[in-house]
Amino acid sequence: MRRKRWNVETLLSGALALLGFTGCSDINDAPDLYGTPSVDYRVLGTVTDEEGKPLEGIQVVMENPYAWYYYDENGKPIESKRNPETGRMTPDTVYTNKDGKFTSYKTTGTSDSNLVMILQDIDGEANGGEFFSKRFTRDKLDKKQLKKGDGWYDGEFEYSKNVKLERK
Repeated sequence: MRRKRWNVETLLSGALALLGFTGCSDINDAPDLYGTPSVDYRVLGTVTDEEGKPLEGIQVVMENPYAWYYYDENGKPIESKRNPETGRMTPDTVYTNKDGKFTSYKTTGTSDSNLVMILQDIDGEANGGEFFSKRFTRDKLDKKQLKKGDGWYDGEFEYSKNVKLERK
């Protein structure tokens, strides 16, 4: 009886070991995902009045609590935009030029899902009159992928929005 029991245990152990090894995948099947997910993006667009005339000096604020860095035209991180008390990046703020166009800094963060774009007329009557503010969440912006991601890097994206502001 003792010998029979040993054989059954041996057979079951062997079968379980074989099943365990067959459940393992090939090491090349998936990348090692260490670290934190990240994405690069930029926001651009044009702001006009109801007649289609470009508006200069409109403040465009891109808020994203998950932004890590903003990069200048040379690809260098802009540390001055980091809040020294919290360590977080302050919202990226740009202004429309004489053609009504704006382009944000390139941003790197853990996510772009909480991106919010806020347009505000902060100069009052100057530059064409007073206009109501507008706010857009990421899903209301046009999205274009510029660079494909790999692993936890989602890639690089460009968000754009052409906006008509209404007079007050």
